[in-house]
Amino acid sequence: MEKITLKRINITGSKVEYYYDSPVKFSKFLRSPENSLFVEYPSHYNISEVPQSVLMIPFVGNMLIASMILNIDIEVPTLDSTFFQSISAIKEAYKQMYPYLRLNFNVRAKKIIESKYIPSEKKITFFYRRIGCH
Repeated sequence: MEKITLKRINITGSKVEYYYDSPVKFSKFLRSPENSLFVEYPSHYNISEVPQSVLMIPFVGNMLIASMILNIDIEVPTLDSTFFQSISAIKEAYKQMYPYLRLNFNVRAKKIIESKYIPSEKKITFFYRRIGCH
């Protein structure tokens, strides 16, 4: 089966660039022939501390729908285990929403890694405004 293969990522500040190879039937739907995708986060996030397996999630998520419709696999070097385990549920949900389509694909990772999340001590402050109160 044809596949989209992530070749490398480049992290610059809060921007993550993904460089990949893809089959012609996928590339013809892209605006840019460079086979690259980027995600930019707010500048106060330190992306360099994010595990590679978690950084793969935006790439796979963005490629998922097109790969399902075109029957193209996705291959990445590593992927977060929680996200990887949810992919079959995502696939089934789309099959139920669009039963008339033949959605078929696989996501393959050379390594599936359980990512650990350590909550920070920072608190989120919610605020609201009462209307009509005296």
